[in-house]
Amino acid sequence: MPMEKPHMITLTRKLILVATAALFMLHSTSAGAAETDTYPCMDELEKFCKDVQPAAGLLVACLSGHAEKLSPSCRTKVELSLKRIEEAKKLCEPDIQKYCADVTPGHGRVLNCMKSKLELLSPACREKVVQFGGHVPKKPASRE
Repeated sequence: MPMEKPHMITLTRKLILVATAALFMLHSTSAGAAETDTYPCMDELEKFCKDVQPAAGLLVACLSGHAEKLSPSCRTKVELSLKRIEEAKKLCEPDIQKYCADVTPGHGRVLNCMKSKLELLSPACREKVVQFGGHVPKKPASRE
């Protein structure tokens, strides 16, 4: 397999960052938000988090670690994302305890576990998991 040229690696990394930033902002932007502030963290992602793997929560964690250096609009988006993550954790706590209690938190492991149990989750928790990148099941399974 041929080696990738350094400029291709950089371009690939930037494309991944842009795609991830778009997903990050999609999940943290309310339905009525203005189009102009859709990507307020692009510069910060490139500056502070370019080596962070785009995975559940890792980019938000990276950005929040640089909160004092973020632009006001990016800081607002990060704070909103952190708030939504905490709300989802509280809402899904019973399901997390029931289906993913043995999973070590961090690096998106709990979210991945919840995605794998999506059809078993309570409707409200299922909705939150889908908002964070889960898939909608075709037919909910019966919950025990």
